Amino acid sequence: MRPITTLDQAEARRGWAAPGAVRCPFAARHAERPPLPAVSTLRTKARKAWELTHAGRYTELTDLLGSLVPDLETAVRALPQTQRPEVLELMVETYQACPAALARLGEPEA
Repeated sequence: MRPITTLDQAEARRGWAAPGAVRCPFAARHAERPPLPAVSTLRTKARKAWELTHAGRYTELTDLLGSLVPDLETAVRALPQTQRPEVLELMVETYQACPAALARLGEPEA
C-alpha cells in the first residue's frame, strides 16, 4: 500500500486531482484497473469489509479496501442511473470501515 502523499505534475496530467492534492492510500490508478466487477461482487466485498472491521482483522481489511474503494468510485460513475443508489449505499458502508483501517495503519495487529 502506498503512503499518503501529494500528487506530482505527471500524476495530475494522467487524470488524478490537481498537483499537490492528497492521495488516499486506498486509491489505485483507475487506468490500471481491470474491468468493473458486477454490483453483486461489490455488495459481497462491502459486506466482507464490514465483517473484517467488526472482527478487528485490519490487515485483511486494508487489503480489501485497496481494491474496493476505487471499484465503488468507478462504479458509481459508470453504472446506469438505476443502479447507482445501491452502489452509493455500498460506498457509505465501505467508507465507514475506512477510519478503522486508517487508525490501525502502523499497528496492523492492534
